[in-house]
Amino acid sequence: MPADRFRIFLASPSGLDDYRRAARDQFEQIRTDVASRCGIDVDAIGWEDISPGFGRPQSVINPKLDTCNVLVGILGKQLGTPTGVAASGFVEEYDRMAARARTGEDVAIWVYLLPLPDEALADPGEKLKAVLEFRERLFDEALVKLVRNIDDFGGQLYRDLNSLVLDADERRRQRSESAAAPVDNEERQAPKQDHSGEAGRQLRELLTAAAKEAPLPPQTFLEEGLPLARLGLWVSAWDGWAFAGEIFGVHPLNRLYTMRDSVALAEQEKRHVLRSMCGQRSVAPGWALMRYSDDQAAAALVTVALGDRRDDIRAAAFRMLDKPLLDAWLANNDDVDQRNVFAAMANEIDRLNDFARDAMIDFAARYGGAAADDFLSALTTGESGKQQAWQALIRLRVSSDLPGAIAAVAEAEIEPNDKTISAFRAAVAGAEVSTIERLASAPSVTLRLFAVEVLGTRDPPASGVLKRLLDDPSNAVALAAFAALYEVDGMKAELAAASARLQQRESLRYDDRLSRGQVRQLDTEQLIQSLNWIDIGSINAYRVLAEERWDEFGPAVRRDLADGFRTFAEKSRALYARRLGPQ
Repeated sequence: MPADRFRIFLASPSGLDDYRRAARDQFEQIRTDVASRCGIDVDAIGWEDISPGFGRPQSVINPKLDTCNVLVGILGKQLGTPTGVAASGFVEEYDRMAARARTGEDVAIWVYLLPLPDEALADPGEKLKAVLEFRERLFDEALVKLVRNIDDFGGQLYRDLNSLVLDADERRRQRSESAAAPVDNEERQAPKQDHSGEAGRQLRELLTAAAKEAPLPPQTFLEEGLPLARLGLWVSAWDGWAFAGEIFGVHPLNRLYTMRDSVALAEQEKRHVLRSMCGQRSVAPGWALMRYSDDQAAAALVTVALGDRRDDIRAAAFRMLDKPLLDAWLANNDDVDQRNVFAAMANEIDRLNDFARDAMIDFAARYGGAAADDFLSALTTGESGKQQAWQALIRLRVSSDLPGAIAAVAEAEIEPNDKTISAFRAAVAGAEVSTIERLASAPSVTLRLFAVEVLGTRDPPASGVLKRLLDDPSNAVALAAFAALYEVDGMKAELAAASARLQQRESLRYDDRLSRGQVRQLDTEQLIQSLNWIDIGSINAYRVLAEERWDEFGPAVRRDLADGFRTFAEKSRALYARRLGPQ
């Protein structure tokens, strides 16, 4: 597990609810204060977040523990309940993580020990003796921390989490700086100030003027607007590169944009404007300010997407990058081809958080081609982004190889998401019914539902396939086929028989959609005669009349709404009185 994606397991015996809440407060605080700004994932999980399961309770918890790379343990005066494997669940969780650490796996184990009362130490019972023995073992095996109270615990945990995240961010920055650049090796080195050119001249003039009036700014700076924004970009670009990875503010960037004909930017500043566009994509201008051609824009976007220290900016760069831009760059660069770009992406995939990884994978599906197919296929055999890669690979293939895409859904054993279904929808537009039948036979319930949707809109509807799907093992598919056949003329008798078969399924016996389907086969007069206030079965008849037979039934609906259904109820009671007799 990468060292800059932290999944924390919170372990403690029972009776420490206040401390567990304090720990979760610190996890959330560090996520908000530090981790999100560094583009580092910090997720926490405890036993209370795990769904119920069958078997030994700890065996349900352990698989979740095994996905974590940090164990935060809190131990007070109780060890907990034996699990059959260890002295308690807390001990088993510690032992399981310690075993991973001994094999060299990149995991962290932090245990915080609460104070023990002096009177209990004077004459410890069996439970406290077990705690003391385990504490002695901890002192031998690990660096533990003693905390005085809940406030002390919260403060120490926050400081430890802060160090964890900042250290990871620094390691990632060092990796990024030392890695070979996918575009231009010089781009990943420390940028050098360009003393020549218009950008250098403009900055030197502004800095000279500022130095003469310091610490106050020259009056012209306050009147013109450009100087402060221009110098602010210069400072922000170098500060963002050297330290925190921050971006330029929207308002000063807008000011520069309005005066773009007067602004000359150095390359590092252009990169910073691009990062700011990515970080504030919906509001930050930029391309015209930087005067990039398509191939230059693609080169800059690839560099940011593959090398920036912030995952949110990397994700936005991938979403801004498209096939025409990248192709324009590749056409003007003999040293790089598609496979170089996708190889560089493969090298970075494990360093990204889920959001940035999704953006990278989505770009590959949008770009297409053999190199993208190979890239996504390789991801489907790994761990990072496996499910997302399958979805993207299916989207990539569906337009050219519909049977292959359907087979990929079966191989991946996934249900297509909305984006993938949209790709199928585009692929089958105007396709023959025989082609869509492939979808109706797919092992995926989602694809079969989609097939019903498409078949039901054909003119004429593909009633033969829809009738076959009435016997689909999925209730959802069978009901969708039943609903689609409502619209097919001449199906009344067959729908009645289909409804009877579907109601034999225990889970559908009282399904409202089936009842409504039966009701829709009756003509308007039959529906009106079936209405009465007392029989709950009339609901579907009234609904069909109100929603679908308004021309004939609209006046009755208006009457019922006007008098609160009083006339309807009275007529129904009178009808029952005639049928059953006064008594």
